[in-house]
Amino acid sequence: MTSCLFTLCFAATTAAQNGTVTGVVTNSGTSAAVVDSFVTLCSNTGCSSASTASGSYSLSLPPDTYFAYTSTPGRINLVDEIYNDIPCVGSCGDVVRTTGTPIVVTSGATVTRDFALSPGGSIAGTVRSTAGAAAPGVFVNVYVVGRTQFVKQTSTDSAGNFSIGGLPSGTY
Repeated sequence: MTSCLFTLCFAATTAAQNGTVTGVVTNSGTSAAVVDSFVTLCSNTGCSSASTASGSYSLSLPPDTYFAYTSTPGRINLVDEIYNDIPCVGSCGDVVRTTGTPIVVTSGATVTRDFALSPGGSIAGTVRSTAGAAAPGVFVNVYVVGRTQFVKQTSTDSAGNFSIGGLPSGTY
């Protein structure tokens, strides 16, 4: 019983040492909450992500300096960004520590960092076989032209149609 109480006390002490980062992800054009995306915070020791199932997120993190970015699925036509208002193409995690604004998390404190994502462009089309039949379930990848930088992926529907949104201006 004593060890159980010690464990509970230890767990409570550990949680109290963390800080919390919260926020809301919205569409800058409509102010609507963006659901089904992720916010990731990275420090030099690793990364943690939280879903925005309701448009908001919350992460309990050890004290450190973090950098944050969003990840939205290709069907959402919003441009992902690194905090604070830096649009990113492809994997934001590759450049978040060199271009983002630091977020300092201290013990027991709550820090709020909101994201307002801008509408982006999209690429849509239909994939067909050489005989002209619809090609369902085909993965379509988007890359930046002239680089091997992967941007987003989707798959075709039952009619072979696809659409990938949330693309900042550029050539893909």
